[in-house]
Amino acid sequence: MIEADREKNPVTTLDYSRLIESSLRGAVRDVLRDVEENGLPGEHHFLLTFRTGYPGVHLPQQLLAQYPDEMTIVLQHQYRDLLVEDEQFSVTLRFSGVEHGIAVPFGSLTRFYDPSVNFALHFRHFGEVLIDDPEEDAADAQESLNEPAEPVSEEPGKVLSFEKVRKD
Repeated sequence: MIEADREKNPVTTLDYSRLIESSLRGAVRDVLRDVEENGLPGEHHFLLTFRTGYPGVHLPQQLLAQYPDEMTIVLQHQYRDLLVEDEQFSVTLRFSGVEHGIAVPFGSLTRFYDPSVNFALHFRHFGEVLIDDPEEDAADAQESLNEPAEPVSEEPGKVLSFEKVRKD
């Protein structure tokens, strides 16, 4: 299968950035699976930002109209029915006092942020699409929810930015 794909599209270099992002999306999946089984430990909570137009995203129509490009959700106190699958997660959240079930493919994620430990991941690859917009830090996602922003540490190992290591 891989060889047949390489015959159609010969690989001239390895795309380490895409490989790393795929692995980190797997880490987000593993974290959510742990939360699915055991609940959120301590003060941990997550802000997950995703592209709403990505194939497989399921949102109520009014939310799609309100967030046509990107949306940030919070997994903290008011969520239920978290179900984590290999390619996506689904959860029931409360929006303006009304519960809605949503489904989010891991490939649609643009940011993952856990403010309790000041940990953030930024993603730029979505299928064959590379986002060319400048990266926003994870605190911007928090500001978009009208919450006070917490600074994101620039310490190695805390925030992973692929802009800085990607060779163009």
